[in-house]
Amino acid sequence: MEQIKASPNPYTMVGFANIPRMALPLPAPYTGIANATTHNLQASVTVIPDTNLLLSTVTVSVYRPADPDTTPLVTLSTVLTSQ
Repeated sequence: MEQIKASPNPYTMVGFANIPRMALPLPAPYTGIANATTHNLQASVTVIPDTNLLLSTVTVSVYRPADPDTTPLVTLSTVLTSQ
């Protein structure tokens, strides 16, 4: 989430796109999202633009692949604005 917020223009998300659930570390441009633990983790990134309000909602979900259900271990969301 910090990497996304720190991008040069977070609202337009230059170079950022949705990424389906996959093992960490994630590919570019999310190369800063890595696994700092000894556990196997997966993550997904969802970007939903709202051109009417000039907002983008970004959600990062982290999963444990060994869990029997598909519920994320943690989900972080933020709203980015052009202002």
